[in-house]
Amino acid sequence: MHKFDAFHDDLQLKIHKKPFYEKEIKNSIINDDIAFTKDQSVGGRLSARFSNGDVYNLEIPSPDFIVSLELKKLKKARVGGSGVEDVFGYVSIMNIKVEQPEMAKVYLDADVRFALPVTIPKTMTNNDDRVHFIESTIQLLNTFTKQISKPDTEYLDEWVESKKDNAEQFEQFLEVVNKCK
Repeated sequence: MHKFDAFHDDLQLKIHKKPFYEKEIKNSIINDDIAFTKDQSVGGRLSARFSNGDVYNLEIPSPDFIVSLELKKLKKARVGGSGVEDVFGYVSIMNIKVEQPEMAKVYLDADVRFALPVTIPKTMTNNDDRVHFIESTIQLLNTFTKQISKPDTEYLDEWVESKKDNAEQFEQFLEVVNKCK
């Protein structure tokens, strides 16, 4: 499984994904303002060269909080249609975990789902599923981020699966986001 690890202020972001997704995830979801290195953590050392020629190896502290996104499953299923078209559901399932390693505290650990309905004419023979899975994953992240600041219990009950109370976990996650501002 491939990884992108990114460090930004006191928040570390790890994205685990399927191999064919690598370029699309990087270009579509990851903000270019956040530095990342494939298959290794950015934490550790950072080389800096100044205009006078001095070179320093700066030590980057370990993150206060870690947000891990693991794309667990992509699923395509026919959910309807007619004689001239099919309707498919492109489902993305992602585990989202927010933790504070130094305190050994987990604020959020949940599987979040999103189903994107797509109507495809039966005459279309070259449908690229990757585009629909990317859109499904982007929509999953968009709807998830909206839930952080304004949790909707109906959404949480339908699309988020967790061993703990979803609303409470989202409140804790909002506290983490506010600490990082």
